Amino acid sequence: MVLVANFAADIIYMFVDPRVRVSLFSTVCLFAIFGPLLSNYGLSEYIGPRATADMASPSGQNPFGLTINGYDVFTRVVYGLRSTIIVGLVIWPWTARAVRSQTLSIKNEEHVNLSRITSNNIFRILFEDIAANILSYIFMVFIQQFLGTIMATFGL
Repeated sequence: MVLVANFAADIIYMFVDPRVRVSLFSTVCLFAIFGPLLSNYGLSEYIGPRATADMASPSGQNPFGLTINGYDVFTRVVYGLRSTIIVGLVIWPWTARAVRSQTLSIKNEEHVNLSRITSNNIFRILFEDIAANILSYIFMVFIQQFLGTIMATFGL
């Protein structure tokens, strides 16, 4: 799942205009900040004893519907998005620093220099020589920092 998300992020990064990326990110951040104002309920506000099939389906009052236990799904998505953005902002600088240092160390290895000498395309060098050697490192660092951030969050 993480690899699919990373692949999708790479595709968006390569093919989507930077202004569109900034506007999408800004929209998501604004939705996370002001989303609770759009919600009719609080995060733990109990709406009903157990939602029936017609109550659980989306409606004007509950745009994403209700959970089986009677909680508003839209409210939970908004608050979950807020937590996800906070965790992402905490993790990003550490991950970027680790990936940059690993890339700088690999770019001076012999196989990368050989690719440069043989006039390989810069994208081929980047993806076949550099990225192929640091993907496992990126995955390991990201998971460790993600788990550390979650543990720190729950430890508060």
